[in-house]
Amino acid sequence: MAKTSAQRQRDFRDKHLGSHDSKRINSVVSSSAYWALKRLSKRSGLSMKEMIETLALSEDMTIKEKLKVDTPEWDEYFLVDE
Repeated sequence: MAKTSAQRQRDFRDKHLGSHDSKRINSVVSSSAYWALKRLSKRSGLSMKEMIETLALSEDMTIKEKLKVDTPEWDEYFLVDE
């Protein structure tokens, strides 16, 4: 018997969220942000997921390079609610 959509989704989540290295993001963005992400992804040869990861990690690195370790600014940046 063929799987239902719900079963396929559950299997996908179980496969990809089984490790602690992955987190799920659900979000609605503006059309302009969506199309910008599509263009960036296409130009870079990356999936939209990979493009989001690339942009986030790049910006994070830029910020961390400007912060001094063991300062209130460092602590504030790394204080993120789970």
